[in-house]
Amino acid sequence: MFEYWYLLPLGLTIATISISAGISGSNFWLPVLLLVIGLPPRLAFWLALTAVVLGNGSGVCRNLRAGTIDLLLASRLMVVAMPAALVGSIVTSFVDDRPLLLGFAAVAAIGAIGVLRSPAERTKALVSRPHKVQQAAALGGLLQGLVITGCGVVLLPTLLRHQRARPEVLVGTSVLVVLSCALTAALMRIDAQMLEAMHTHRAELWHALPFAIPGVVVGGQLGPRIAARLRLATLERYFAVLLLVVCLSVAALALAG
Repeated sequence: MFEYWYLLPLGLTIATISISAGISGSNFWLPVLLLVIGLPPRLAFWLALTAVVLGNGSGVCRNLRAGTIDLLLASRLMVVAMPAALVGSIVTSFVDDRPLLLGFAAVAAIGAIGVLRSPAERTKALVSRPHKVQQAAALGGLLQGLVITGCGVVLLPTLLRHQRARPEVLVGTSVLVVLSCALTAALMRIDAQMLEAMHTHRAELWHALPFAIPGVVVGGQLGPRIAARLRLATLERYFAVLLLVVCLSVAALALAG
């Protein structure tokens, strides 16, 4: 019953860090689901997306109450990001697990290296460039649908550099866009094979979810508070280092399989 108790503090930590940085928590959930719990890749991908939906959903509720989401900007970005996530999810039906795992590791590594080399400064952009932001949303949505990560990594730095708004508003807006893409990708991945995998691993799910769900929901409430109070450039660097560790572990798993 308490075999997966550690998912409660782990889920809280993942959701808090990822939402405060405006990036998808699937980066950290995937290796946990694959390496620790031992779920098959397809089911692990779907559950990682579901964790993002729950955590980001909680974070969005907190951000809405705090007024740190630009709903007009978010709607303009979701119009291009969600169809892109839909396309990416459809493509996964024709791709084996190993390329998806390697793709996940590659995208996360590129994002981490980009943050380490050129961390986004938490200052207002001088001029808004909507076309650059929409292009980033489309690319991020495609990656989120394809390899369950990449939307926040691509979108948030672009928002910070090319969209005039308070930093915490840009982080909150990014969280909402990531949520929309993760929800789209999660719904599109539900098929007969996924339902069969859920049935096969129902014991693990039954014991793990009661600990994981409260963790990501509470973390979703804490993340926006940290985003408003801390220097996120420091948090991004910390996030990037952890992300590189995740990349190596997932890549090693894919190559070994």
